[in-house]
Amino acid sequence: MKTKYGTYSLHYTNLDGIRRRLSVGPDEGFAYRRANQFEGWILEGKDPERELQRIKQEEKAKQITLKEFFPEYMQRHSPHLSERTKEQYRFRFKMISQCQEILDCPLVHITKRMVLDYMNDRIARGVSNATANREATFIKGVLSRAVEWDVLKYNPLSRLKLLPEAPKREVNLSTEQAKELLQALPTGVDLIVEFALLTGIRKENILSLKIDQLKLNNSESEGLGPVGEVELLAKGNKRLRLPLSQQAVDVLRRAIGARLEGSVFLNPRSCDRYYDICDTFSKAVEKVGLKVNGGRFVFHDLRHAFATHLHSKGVSLDIIRQLLGHNDLATTDQYTTYNIARTSKALEKLPKIR
Repeated sequence: MKTKYGTYSLHYTNLDGIRRRLSVGPDEGFAYRRANQFEGWILEGKDPERELQRIKQEEKAKQITLKEFFPEYMQRHSPHLSERTKEQYRFRFKMISQCQEILDCPLVHITKRMVLDYMNDRIARGVSNATANREATFIKGVLSRAVEWDVLKYNPLSRLKLLPEAPKREVNLSTEQAKELLQALPTGVDLIVEFALLTGIRKENILSLKIDQLKLNNSESEGLGPVGEVELLAKGNKRLRLPLSQQAVDVLRRAIGARLEGSVFLNPRSCDRYYDICDTFSKAVEKVGLKVNGGRFVFHDLRHAFATHLHSKGVSLDIIRQLLGHNDLATTDQYTTYNIARTSKALEKLPKIR
């Protein structure tokens, strides 16, 4: 229908039975083409207005660059992230920003070849394969959010092949070494490390742990369920509900005391939560002389030690996978160190053929 202003409008009834009118401009030929398009959408059971919005978003996706999309990504995604993770994301984006080809490229045109070239360039500049992989995975994650938020139809980096990394860390922390490490740590930090050894929980989850995330039962409840539970927001915004041992609960009670709210682990100097214990932990590790693969023993190795100890006691990889919050057994296998002497004893269980 042509209006008195010389423009055309389309009248139709949408799928909800509501009468709609949309202006399509002064071009008669365009108006007729749009009318045929609307008729086709309605016959297919589609809402013309929604289809127009979809087309508009697709056109926008063809233009929006990684540089333009990153602020939106942080604004919408950051409420689910810890401060440490936000800082890591900003740093990775800063590194990626050195590559103008990727930074100014429309999201839909970012290719695997482009990202692989970036990774190889980073390797040539001296970073490790693991670092290059983390940065590539970050780009892939940003594009995944773009798909989730209907900015992209698909992730062009789907099934991106990462670079081979160093062999898994062989963490063999004996009970005596664990005791020495705890003794070398100052009061407060020793509880954090002990809790990590008893739970395998990641450092940031422990440092930011709140009392209201815990459910501590009386030891008399044994047999009716775990003596304690903790609820965490793990990697990938996955909520985990993990059981706690009596030893872990004892550590928590020592840390909390009579308090009913706030952070679990408080710095006795500031009376606030801990934000960084890297220097303190590194000094204690150096004092005790702990090494992994001939290199530095880091806090995350406590998670490996937790998994390895359970596995050495016969706990299945699948149960350890659940306790660590992993999605697949291949990841869990990277956290366990095998004792070849102990493993060889399993061969004695084979039947005697002669």
